[in-house]
Parts: sequence; structure tokens; C-alpha cells
Amino acid sequence: MPFKTNFNYGLGRFYKENGVTVSNKEWHNLSIQDILPTWQWQVDSTKVRTTLSFEDSYEGGSSLLLEGTENTKIPLYKTNMELDKKLYFEVVSKSMDDIALEFFVSLSNGEELDFPLKRGGSWAKTKITIPTRKNIKLVSMGIKTLDQGKALLGEISMFQKKETSPAIPDFTVQIFPKEEQSELYIHFNTMEQGVQHTIYSVNAQNEKRWLGRTPSQDYYISALPLSAGTIKIAVQSVGSGGHKGKMVYKTLALD
Repeated sequence: MPFKTNFNYGLGRFYKENGVTVSNKEWHNLSIQDILPTWQWQVDSTKVRTTLSFEDSYEGGSSLLLEGTENTKIPLYKTNMELDKKLYFEVVSKSMDDIALEFFVSLSNGEELDFPLKRGGSWAKTKITIPTRKNIKLVSMGIKTLDQGKALLGEISMFQKKETSPAIPDFTVQIFPKEEQSELYIHFNTMEQGVQHTIYSVNAQNEKRWLGRTPSQDYYISALPLSAGTIKIAVQSVGSGGHKGKMVYKTLALD
């Protein structure tokens, strides 16, 4: 805890943040693959087709595509969470056609709780609260499809309290110019458990383009265009629950 998945497979033909494209380049980095569903896929395939989609995402390069023809239940994650405190979920989805989605959780006493998700063709976040239940555990969670059509699941996050902001990233950069481009080596001087670093290039209009994300202490960028003999980058730390820290900018001049 906290837990968050965007069904990000660790590769993609683009990268999105909050449903907005921040890079149109193909990428591959299994070190930032999300925790994928426990059950892939424990469903009746005559009622629903479930697969990862690389056509759209809320965060990263993929999302979970659901194509339903009948009402059905799709178990996703096995859990073992004590409900000795309130438990909060945030689920991001979008739906097409007549299909509706419900998020469900199964409890250790046999109860199953259902929560309708917001509908519409744009990404929408549904907030859910599970009240305290002494001596009861949450043992699984998943999605139910109602009616027919296509839907995408872009995020499931679970937490008992809001995540604190990660520390401001402390890093050094070495640049190795080659004609109109440069290689970059980024080294993070300090590391926090569960924290990843997102790296962007910044152009003259102060627009950011996603270059990569890493949980490692060192990161290599093979080619970044030079602009008037300088490179401007931005780095932001991201906690395991998705909470983002302060953005740090550096302008690097060639010697």
C-alpha cells in the first residue's frame, strides 16, 4: 500500500499522462511495467473479450480493453487486505456503446460489493470508499460488464491514506554532443524506495516531451536534439501510489 496500476505493459507506441499524449515515440522499458492482473483472464470468452490495448491509455502505453456481449464478471486481482481502516479506491475508465461497468470487491465473509463506474467516451474517475469492517478482509477485486459494447479501464488505485510527496530529485547530467544531437547520462544522487523518476525534454516554448521513466539510479538517453547549443530537461519524482513531486528543471550548456 498504496497500490496503483494503469495496466501498463512496459512498452508502447506512445506515452500518455492523465489521458494526454506526452510522447508519440515507441518505447520499451519493462522496469516500469505495472502490476498486471492476477487472473489473465478468468472469463467466459463467449460473453466478454478481455485483453490489453495498445491503442489508448490513461497513463503509460496501454490499458485494459473489455468487449462485452452479455453481463459478466471479470476477476482481476487477488488481495489480502484487512479492513481495520477505511479503504479508498479510484478507478478510471471510459465506455462506448451501451456498455456499463461496475467495480466489485469480494470480502472474506462472502459478501460482494458493487460500485457503478462513470460512463462516457472520455476518461472519467470514480472514487469509492470501503468502510471499516473489523475482522474482515478484502480478498479480491475486479470488473463487471453490463450490456454490450467496448470499454477501457485505465487505472485502479487503492490506498488508506494519501501518499506523501516524494523528495525533490537530486541528480547530475553528463552530455556528449554529436553534431546536432547529444547523448545524456543522468545519475540520481539519492533514491527513495518505491519512487520512480520521469524525465522530459523542454523546448523553447516550455513544452515538455516525455523521454522516459526509471526506478534506477542511472538513466541513459541516446539522442536528444540540441537547441542553440543547449539542452533543457525536467525531472519529476513519482511515488508508488502515483503522487507526483516537484518538477526540477536544468538547462545544460555545451562547453
